Amino acid sequence: MLSSSNKIKARTLNVSGPLDVYEVLPTDLSANYPLRNAHSSIVCKGLSGTNPLEYQVKVSSYANNASLLQADGVYVLKSHMIARNLEDTLPMLNYEVDHVMLVNTSKDVQDSLADKTAVTGLGLITKRHTIQEEAFDKPTVVAVVEHSNYNNAEMVIFKVAYYIRPVQNLLLIQPLFQVNREAVVNGYIVDYDPDNNCFIVDVTGINLTNGRETDKLSSPAVKSEDTILTPAGRA
Repeated sequence: MLSSSNKIKARTLNVSGPLDVYEVLPTDLSANYPLRNAHSSIVCKGLSGTNPLEYQVKVSSYANNASLLQADGVYVLKSHMIARNLEDTLPMLNYEVDHVMLVNTSKDVQDSLADKTAVTGLGLITKRHTIQEEAFDKPTVVAVVEHSNYNNAEMVIFKVAYYIRPVQNLLLIQPLFQVNREAVVNGYIVDYDPDNNCFIVDVTGINLTNGRETDKLSSPAVKSEDTILTPAGRA
């Protein structure tokens, strides 16, 4: 959902990790620092760890010629995500030009890129429920968190599902995930929910801000048909 209300607080979802760029898009070169766009993908093994898929994303930045991404290059990027929860809209990663590192070429990457995309995001918890996963004896807490950020002058609000599994180091933090609570959540993108058009994050930690949010906000990702878009997408 979108809103231009000045009352909406920016709650950024920061993303970092290796991305295999498989297509560089045409650029309007009339500006000194034009917006540069490319296509890549976030690679996941799925919640069960047995369902490897790639999810197409657009990576963008205002970059000069010296800092251009190249097709078939694997880069470590630091970016913030705007992922509208719409079926036909690609998630965007707006990356920081000064923190780009070329790691290798696509064909020469030896390790899997699956489940290597880390997130740290300030968000508002809007929903909470539990599920029972076969791999665990105790329930997993699922928290739906709203993030928000500006795309040019437009504020975009989107949701991400965070899974807090009942492993030893996370059991004690499960109760911290409560509706209307603001928190900074850490984890890794491991799957995508096609029913709600949102990424799924396996949580590794949480830091609370002060108390609960009194004004509840109202409130993206496209799965590629091809699950082997890039050589480095292998799981």
